[in-house]
Amino acid sequence: MKKTQIVIPVTLKNNLETYEFLGMLNEKLSRYQNTNIALDFSGTNWIDANICSPLGGILESAKNSGNSIFIRSAHGSVKKFFINNSFVKLYQKNNSNYINSNIKYKGIKATDDKAYEKYLKSEVNGVMISNGMENSVASLNKAITEVFINVNMHTDSTHAYFAGTYYNKTKVFVISISNIGLTIHETLIKNGIHFENDCDAILWTTKKNTSTSTEVRTKGLGLYELTEFAKGVGGIIHIISGYGMVTIGSRGILRKRVLETKFPGTTFFVKCDTKKIPKEESIKDNSILTLQDILNWE
Repeated sequence: MKKTQIVIPVTLKNNLETYEFLGMLNEKLSRYQNTNIALDFSGTNWIDANICSPLGGILESAKNSGNSIFIRSAHGSVKKFFINNSFVKLYQKNNSNYINSNIKYKGIKATDDKAYEKYLKSEVNGVMISNGMENSVASLNKAITEVFINVNMHTDSTHAYFAGTYYNKTKVFVISISNIGLTIHETLIKNGIHFENDCDAILWTTKKNTSTSTEVRTKGLGLYELTEFAKGVGGIIHIISGYGMVTIGSRGILRKRVLETKFPGTTFFVKCDTKKIPKEESIKDNSILTLQDILNWE
């Protein structure tokens, strides 16, 4: 079996440089088949928790080509983070200062509602409730769930990949949801809708009453509702898809940027101030919630 090594940058943060790197990583990995691929983290000293979402999707896609992928030389806080975030199954679990703040990395089949509900309960709701934010759970669930459903309805990706964190001191919640399927623009083109560039295609999906779906699975929510939710709670959304990266905040469109390297599929980065989420019925025991319960929540 062939062997190769790929050096990971010093930092992997939620910024344009990291998404450019992930695009190049995906492009490079797509050339390999039946190869042992070592990811060299020896020079890496910081990873934003949510970056595990698109990174994991890219690595899983590469494994489908018969490649074996393993992490080499992760050290210090990066190694500790990987262990606690369940990104690396090689190590046994250990105690960590982040045990009640990380939304652990996981890939879930886009058609597996039960697995998604279980993840939502144990990770997102578990972290929120353990930090005393049970009144904010329902609205947050609804926003995240719509992205999960969109993966199944609007892309050819078999899985959605999740990762994030909760900052207890500031009450800020961050999560990324990724798929390694068709980009937003490619999906629209498939449905006869064309735009000059990927940024314009992304922005179209955030407008009210825009959808390519004829399925009746939700109450008609779309990316418009997701962006309105984030804007209403002082949040920020980054949508990275193909060659486009769009940032939307409480004041509307904050930035449109063109990537030099195509980003695989789509990643949604959602950041919100949970203190500003309207208080709802407290959910102490979220075991009764199903995906449809979440979408029908009033």
